[in-house]
Amino acid sequence: MAKKPGAMEREILVRRATAVLWGVGFLLLMIGGRGVLAATRAGAWEHHMDLVAPAETLPLGLGSCVSASADGLLAIGSGRDRDIGVDAGTVTLWQPASGGGSPIAVIPHPKGSTSSGFGLSVALDPRGSLLCIGAPHETGGLGWPDGFQVGRVYIYALDRGGPRLEWRLTTVLDSPTDGARGSAGGHFGASVATDGVHVVVGSPDDSGQAFASGRCDVFVQGDGGWKHAAHFPSPTGEMTGRFGQALAIDGEVIAVGWSQADGSFPNQGRADLFFLSRQPKHEGWYHGAVLHSPTPTHAGMFGASITVDGELIAVGAPREWTGREMAQRTGQIHLWRVNRADALRARFVESIAPPQSVCDGVGGVRPEAFGMSLALRGPLLAVGATEACGLAPAGRESVVLEGSGCVHVMERSGGSWTATARLQSPRPMAEVHDGWSVAMSAEGQPWIAAARLGDLEAPAGPGRVMVFTAARAAEDLNGLSAFSR
Repeated sequence: MAKKPGAMEREILVRRATAVLWGVGFLLLMIGGRGVLAATRAGAWEHHMDLVAPAETLPLGLGSCVSASADGLLAIGSGRDRDIGVDAGTVTLWQPASGGGSPIAVIPHPKGSTSSGFGLSVALDPRGSLLCIGAPHETGGLGWPDGFQVGRVYIYALDRGGPRLEWRLTTVLDSPTDGARGSAGGHFGASVATDGVHVVVGSPDDSGQAFASGRCDVFVQGDGGWKHAAHFPSPTGEMTGRFGQALAIDGEVIAVGWSQADGSFPNQGRADLFFLSRQPKHEGWYHGAVLHSPTPTHAGMFGASITVDGELIAVGAPREWTGREMAQRTGQIHLWRVNRADALRARFVESIAPPQSVCDGVGGVRPEAFGMSLALRGPLLAVGATEACGLAPAGRESVVLEGSGCVHVMERSGGSWTATARLQSPRPMAEVHDGWSVAMSAEGQPWIAAARLGDLEAPAGPGRVMVFTAARAAEDLNGLSAFSR
């Protein structure tokens, strides 16, 4: 009869079993059809360069947000001012495809304000000739207290008339509600989006209806400059809903995400669509559709990110459950298609859960925040997963780095989306949250830029943006060039 093991023997057996499980899990990751290295197909995408903070951007550095034009220009917002008042913030512009590791333009706050949050949001138009920079912490014209942190947006235009290309400040947008009840602390400019003709500005903490109910404003460019064209108050007026947290625009469609909206569950989130009517009697923007998650969950953060490309709309829900257990709050993204001939209809297409992660089968399922950021262009979709685990690079002990973050690349083939790559820094670190913001350019050789939320070891200052390039040209990516705008 076998003797029952003692306490020490049991401990040894447990440790051996644990080691075997870790080894098997790691082996599956290395050779599995859905493992990390298998998902990053050889030659499909490769790390191109890291963009680090130049001296002009210190001490804040860069990386709070990124935006890309269709022709390959990249705008990077300032670093996050964890102690507001340290620095004014600086926005930098880059051309990653050229291979240069230095910015082609550095734009500081025009007045050097050290408490404006200048660069916490940025938006480039598709042609790369218009740049919108949000300064959501800037005090309005009335000063303290009525104008405290009302916010502003600065619009720059690319001047091509001189001996070299220069960005020129053309307009400063003030909140239309500056000085009105509830406008203080509204953070006008916390989110921005533009198509070159319209600029959409979010004020998610505006309290005109209820505390932090939120609002959005639309500006249009005309002969006399930028004019206020429309405002969208929170459709429900609910307290702390933060309507306007995430924005996207494409032609005649504006998409607004607000992840703290209540529904069947508290803070499940929602998204609203607004359409532009050009009928003489009803010309202007109107509320056209409401998007709810098909799988709502408590605090699922549906609407934390949103993007529009043509008729396709993608909405991120980075805290939604993909199973019955709390630990399976890995996040999802949901896709809709808008029928522009019948703008009141938005047809649900599909939901996408994250591919198998590094944590799967090793230390259990960890919330990945899949869908924290999105970038959509034609048949390519980049999805930031800021809480995803990473693997230490080759040559070091193979350890799992929790919260390293990554970007998943999804490619559309026919009528379905398939995960084709998992983009991770070649120097992963724990708890730096890569993929906090993503941007994509599809002209020529496509590239994806992924911002890092926190990087304590960056030698040139805080922040880092990684650029990954596709080995295939745009015309080879399932007709991507036909979708480029």
